[in-house]
Amino acid sequence: MWVRLEYLTWDFDEPGDDLLGAKDSTLTANLREPFAFTDIFGTVLGAVSVPNLREITLKDIDGLRLTVGVPLREGDFEISGFVMEQASDKIIASLPDQQTAGNAVFVATSTLLNGSASGVILQFDDFFEARFVSELWGLESKYQFEMSPPWKSFRIDPFITFRYLQLHESLHQVGGFSDIAGQFGGPLPTTLVTVIDSDSNNHIYGPGLGLYTRARFPNMNGRLPQVTVSLEPRFTLGLNTFRNRVSAENVITANERVVTTDNKTIFSPVMEARAQVKIDLRPDFSIFGGYNFLYLPYVTRPQNNIRYNIIDTGAQVIPDYVVDTHKQEMGYHGWNVGAEWRFR
Repeated sequence: MWVRLEYLTWDFDEPGDDLLGAKDSTLTANLREPFAFTDIFGTVLGAVSVPNLREITLKDIDGLRLTVGVPLREGDFEISGFVMEQASDKIIASLPDQQTAGNAVFVATSTLLNGSASGVILQFDDFFEARFVSELWGLESKYQFEMSPPWKSFRIDPFITFRYLQLHESLHQVGGFSDIAGQFGGPLPTTLVTVIDSDSNNHIYGPGLGLYTRARFPNMNGRLPQVTVSLEPRFTLGLNTFRNRVSAENVITANERVVTTDNKTIFSPVMEARAQVKIDLRPDFSIFGGYNFLYLPYVTRPQNNIRYNIIDTGAQVIPDYVVDTHKQEMGYHGWNVGAEWRFR
């Protein structure tokens, strides 16, 4: 029997410069940069930009992995689990405390109108912030076939696995509009606080195959420890049962709330590779270090699952910020160091 305990430090794929609003607009070709905003009469009200997630960083995330294994007649069986620390970051818009008519500074949510590109935006002149959270953990069982004699210095052994991964991410946006400059009949007696939440929960599971390739450099003179270099590529034929949720409150007026969900199961393979160097310090104890690559080609992430839309029926204007699931890729990579204890 053996037990391995590893410390992980990984980088997560970041959301990048995804807009916090509709990507299509008739106002400007580049919503990320400030542009002049006018009313229906052409009067300049101020400068506005649509925030994005470029400043969100998800690097150097700590984690732990525990593995327990037992030898069997024709191979080895292992059960392992890992958990990463919650990764989070936020952006806070810099807005002046004092605003003047014609020179106001806004951040805004660009919005579709009846499902089509429009010049509609929802301004925030008081405050705005967005917080992104990402969590990852997983379990795996592995049976490795002993195809090569254990005493050989170079071995290639196949293995089969069954694994489960959970990727849970959320995006929380909150902004306040008070009409500080008084351009819309304000300032308002009470700040209109808009809250937009998007939550994405990916449950990935399935069987897999892999190869354990090992080169061992034995201790020839009794002074140096035995060193083993290994590589483990693996592929999981997985399914992803995702649960997405979008909630929008006070988008146009106070005391309004729209909640929508989307739950489906899709094909979602998993590709992973682990490279490692192990040093045997004693017959029953080793230390090791390595590098990990994990690639998830079909997951959903919260920033891309929001449809920013307003419905204008002519009689009323209805907020339509709803879930609109999009699939994308997600990757992880980073170092691991640890120790292995062997019990006979």
